[in-house]
Amino acid sequence: MTSHSSIELADRLNAGCDCVSLDRGALAAELERVSPGFHDEVMAGRPSLFSASMVFVSAEHIQRMARLVAAVERVVALPAFREHVLAWAPAIARHRCAAPGVFLGYDFHLGSGGPQLIEINTNAGGGLLNALLARAQKACCDDVEALLPGDLERVFFTESGSVAVEVALKMAIQYWRNKGQADRKRIVCFRHGYHGDTFATMALCDPEEGMHTLFAGTMPEQLMAELPSDESLCRAFDLLLETHGERLAAVIVEPLVQGAGGMKMHDAQTLAFIAKACARHKVLLIADEIMTGFGRTGRLFACEEADVVPDIVCLSKALTGGTLPLAATVARRHVFEAFLADDPAAALMHGPTYMANALACAAANASLDLFESEPRLAQVAAIEAQLREELAPCRELAGVADVRIKGAIGAVELTGKIDLDALRRRFAELGVWVRPFGKVVYLMPPFIIAADDLTTLTSAVRGVLTERATTL
Repeated sequence: MTSHSSIELADRLNAGCDCVSLDRGALAAELERVSPGFHDEVMAGRPSLFSASMVFVSAEHIQRMARLVAAVERVVALPAFREHVLAWAPAIARHRCAAPGVFLGYDFHLGSGGPQLIEINTNAGGGLLNALLARAQKACCDDVEALLPGDLERVFFTESGSVAVEVALKMAIQYWRNKGQADRKRIVCFRHGYHGDTFATMALCDPEEGMHTLFAGTMPEQLMAELPSDESLCRAFDLLLETHGERLAAVIVEPLVQGAGGMKMHDAQTLAFIAKACARHKVLLIADEIMTGFGRTGRLFACEEADVVPDIVCLSKALTGGTLPLAATVARRHVFEAFLADDPAAALMHGPTYMANALACAAANASLDLFESEPRLAQVAAIEAQLREELAPCRELAGVADVRIKGAIGAVELTGKIDLDALRRRFAELGVWVRPFGKVVYLMPPFIIAADDLTTLTSAVRGVLTERATTL
């Protein structure tokens, strides 16, 4: 017998359909088949469980909807949403991939998503319908705050790394505006830096050697500095902040590794000097940890190696293990407090459509929990040692300028004429996915990679570059 709650739910769904009238009895019967006596208490307690924009136009759609309803039933019955999504598969597939999931978000610590996180996306569909409970978002905020150093405790979610940086820039500029210093709106960035593909972030990328040279002159110009890696450059950087201090909102840096700018690396002392100079001249420091964050450089966050707590930090990529788009801009307490006011104009006006969507937050919860349950940093240390040993012979090859290793990143910088297409084809012929760019052949394997698979990658790099050396 079809329960009253299933009939009521069928009516609700029918009312939300834009282009077809569904058979009320058939829909209710299908719901009843999947979930007998469907949750009178849920219908009473969750009147907005289903969005009016949902559209079901065929029997197939009805069946899909019914499976989601069953997922909702399971989710609501649990004490916490994230408990529903933490059901792990016993093993993880191995990946012979240097930059796993390039077309899906290349910084996965689990390779191409990992079966644990795929489990979430297939089994936690109820999260889409259960978003109003906000359990996943709250848990994700708590997890991120707990992992970050110092008082980085105010989390603003977005859906991509570029937008996370955009939000950080708005925070920094409005921070000073809210404090009565509206002239402080310029940003200091570094040569070889890369911070995203949107217009504000393109303005922070190297205008000569970066990937956005086509747009030079069309974006607001920021102040470009050299990384203060020696005494002379330290004095120059300090003078820059002193000269422009009253008009500066923030300095932004990729800590320890400048990724898309050529895998350029600097030491902890350089990062510490930048942080101290910012504090001395009262300029906010933004750390773009979108690539380096969550263990990639050997510490959970690259800033920790220099004992630096930035005013604002940007996170993404490994946040969800690459399964779903999610990013976070996290501010320290003093930054947040500058936005607390009775005047609505003091609020940070930014609201991405998909910010903090529940399913992505659930995936992030799962990804972050794996850092607690799996030896991620030990895996990175093992990868670093293996990269150092197995890429070292490249230093002796003609056409190689440098070999750089940091955590689970290995980069070989080339000199002379570089045929990127030929290199990529050759790697593909050897059965590995290695994607050279600019002057660099690099490896950024997932943390779960097996030692023999990593050897397959490093052997391919040595082999291809040895072949190239014979042609120079």
